[in-house]
Amino acid sequence: MQSYHSSSYKEALAVAEETDKKLSAYDFKGNEWVILLHEEGTQFLFRYAFLKTWKDWVFVFTEHHKFHVYHKTDLSYYGYLKEQSVEKLLGTGQKDSCFDCKKEFLVDELIYKAHPAKHDTDFIVPLCQPCYDSADDYSAECDK
Repeated sequence: MQSYHSSSYKEALAVAEETDKKLSAYDFKGNEWVILLHEEGTQFLFRYAFLKTWKDWVFVFTEHHKFHVYHKTDLSYYGYLKEQSVEKLLGTGQKDSCFDCKKEFLVDELIYKAHPAKHDTDFIVPLCQPCYDSADDYSAECDK
């Protein structure tokens, strides 16, 4: 395993294992997803999961698949996606970001559907029209 700046993978793994031993099914929420974007482009979505950071490390604890340990420098993004009722937000002036281009739009301007390029999941994400139209072609840029 790799050794990193402030602490080793072995140390991080020990911290994650100790935390994992203390968890129960009640620690996981069904309406919250963890999303990780690896610096080389791979995307991970974990349902019934949560994040914890320690020093330069990111831990993802999952209900059924134990935990995963990543060094922060290996990830271009880590955070949460929350399922929410979009209908409640329409007309409120609430803003959200497009899942693909990360630009901010009014909720009313976004399309909330399963991502067209991610056929293995039915997770609902916000997409602006240009990104939705070009979702199967990741070379296309949002020009809005």
